[in-house]
Amino acid sequence: METLKTVPLSHIAPDPNQPRQEFDPAELALLKESIEKHGVMNPLIVEKKGDKYLIVDGERRFRASTALKLKELPVVIISGNDEEMRLIKRFHLQEQHKGWTLFDKAMAVSDLQKKQHLTIDELAAVLGLKRATVNDYMTMLTLSARVRSFAQEKRLPFVYLSALGYMMKRLEDKNLVKPLEDAMMKKIEDGLVQVAGDIDKYTVAIRLGGDKIAEKIIKQANYTPAQAGRETNTDSLLGHRRFMIVARNAAKLAAFGMKVKSAQHLNSDQVKDLKALKQVLDKYLDESPV
Repeated sequence: METLKTVPLSHIAPDPNQPRQEFDPAELALLKESIEKHGVMNPLIVEKKGDKYLIVDGERRFRASTALKLKELPVVIISGNDEEMRLIKRFHLQEQHKGWTLFDKAMAVSDLQKKQHLTIDELAAVLGLKRATVNDYMTMLTLSARVRSFAQEKRLPFVYLSALGYMMKRLEDKNLVKPLEDAMMKKIEDGLVQVAGDIDKYTVAIRLGGDKIAEKIIKQANYTPAQAGRETNTDSLLGHRRFMIVARNAAKLAAFGMKVKSAQHLNSDQVKDLKALKQVLDKYLDESPV
């Protein structure tokens, strides 16, 4: 149930568990200017808690309105939410905001997991996200504040950040984390790392070659992902990963084809192609040590 009304600003309170703690001063200034001219166009979404209205969505509007010393604000009051549903609703509302960073989202995911004691699978289910995406968010939070600041400044995409997080997890010697983070930021800035796949190649090289590869990344400014890959034969493992992704998808498609009896539509050329594929797969499996 939702109710739209106007309430005194003094009765509204920010959520102390709001994962987003930093707000761009320039964006707040623009919002303040807009509210001063036009008023608060979009009501805040709040939940009644005792004698206060707890903000579920709209803290920037609240802060700008507080700075303008407004007396009251339009709100939509939502009710009937338990803690888990409130956190989920807040995640989905704030996820749509332009100013909400990847780390804000990651913090919200982590906050929900801790408060509700959810497994990764349960977390993915309640948020409507893939399990891998939830894992990526949690991995991002292992990165230092320096990397977070750098990522926001450079507007690094999600795949870069999760890849960097997984790279740091590969280190045996955790004393190498800070220098490796610094080295990777420099390589990204200098253009030595141009795509997330470059970070993956370094990560696989560390997995195969150990911390000595990480030390080369740290100490050698011009040590490229391709060099690391050649030294540790990462192309073999990366090729295997790509192959298995395709193989799993092919297996699912084949299962679906059997379910709908699509084999009856095969022509002689297609049967020949599939038999050739089977022969290649048999040879591939013969090379397996298992």
